[in-house]
Amino acid sequence: MLEVRGLQAGYGLSQVLFDMHLSIEQGQVVSLIGRNGMGKTTTVKSIMGLLKPSAGSVLIHGREMRGAPSYRIAQAGLGLVPEGRRGFASLSVRENLLATATRGKWDLARVYQLFPRLQERQDQLSKTLSGGEQQMMVVARALLTNPQLLILDEATEGLAPIIRETIWSCLASLKAEGETILVIDKNLKEMARVVDCHHIIEKGRQVWSGTPAQLAQAPQLSQRYLGV
Repeated sequence: MLEVRGLQAGYGLSQVLFDMHLSIEQGQVVSLIGRNGMGKTTTVKSIMGLLKPSAGSVLIHGREMRGAPSYRIAQAGLGLVPEGRRGFASLSVRENLLATATRGKWDLARVYQLFPRLQERQDQLSKTLSGGEQQMMVVARALLTNPQLLILDEATEGLAPIIRETIWSCLASLKAEGETILVIDKNLKEMARVVDCHHIIEKGRQVWSGTPAQLAQAPQLSQRYLGV
C-alpha cells in the first residue's frame, strides 16, 4: 500500500528527516510514535505532498509519488486527518463533510451512523462545535474521500477521555472492516487495541518496529525513545 524509503526532508536549512523508512500493507493499522519534534508530522506532510522531500521515495501501490502535489496524493488513495483538525469554520458540519466527498462505500449516511452526534449538529457552523466534535467531523470528512489509506496525525490530542474513547472505538470498527490506517498518537494503551505494528521515530529516523506486545515487554524502549 505505502512504502517510504530513505526519506529526507526539512524546513529551509533545518533538516528533520534523515533516512526515514516506513511500510504499510493493505489492511494493516500501523502507528508512528516518538517524542515531540522527532519528525512524525514532517513524515506525514512529506507523504501527503504538503512538504517536498529532498531525497528518498514515497511509493503508493508501487508508484513513485515523492514530491507530487497533495491533490495527486489524495487521488492516489490517501486521506488525511491533520493535526489541529482544520475544519472550514464558516461552513456547516454537513457542508464540511461534503466539500471533498467522493463516490464510494463511505457516504453521508454511513459517517452519520459512525458518528451520530454529527447528524444532530449537521446544520451548525463547524466553529461552534466542541474540540471533540470537530475531531469527529474531520475523521468523517477524510472517510468521505473514500481513502485506501487513512492517516491520522495526533488522533486524540487534547480531547476529553469520553471523546478519545469514541475515536478509538471508531478506529477499531474501521480495522474490523479491513481499512488500512496510519495513526500518530501518544496513548500507547489505547493504540494497543487497534495497532498491528508500532514504528518508533527518533531524530528523523525509524529506530524500532514491532507489535504492541513486543513494545510492552521492552520498557527500556519506552524510557529511551518515548519519555514515559
